[in-house]
Amino acid sequence: MMLFNGKIEIPDIKIDYEKCNLCINCMRTCPMRVFQIIDKKITQMPGEICIACRNCEVVCETGALKVHGSYRVRKGLPEIGYFHLEEFPEYKEFWK
Repeated sequence: MMLFNGKIEIPDIKIDYEKCNLCINCMRTCPMRVFQIIDKKITQMPGEICIACRNCEVVCETGALKVHGSYRVRKGLPEIGYFHLEEFPEYKEFWK
C-alpha cells in the first residue's frame, strides 16, 4: 500500500515477470486503465491509480499479478477526480 498526499491509500500492484506471458488480459479488464507495455513488460502507468477491484488477478492466466492493499480515502476530500458540483448546473439540487 502507498499513500497519496497523506490522505488516500493506493494499492500496490506486484507483477512477477517470470510468470507473465503478456496475454494482456489485465489491460483489457482494468476499469482504471492503469497498465501499459514498456520493453515487452506490463507495467503500471505513473500517476494512474488502482482501485483494487482485483479484476487483473482474476483474469491473469499465470497468476503473475497480485494487488496488495486497498483504495480508500483516509481523511478529508479526495484530491483525485474531485469536482465542484457548482460547475454542473444540472446538479443544482445537490449544491450546499
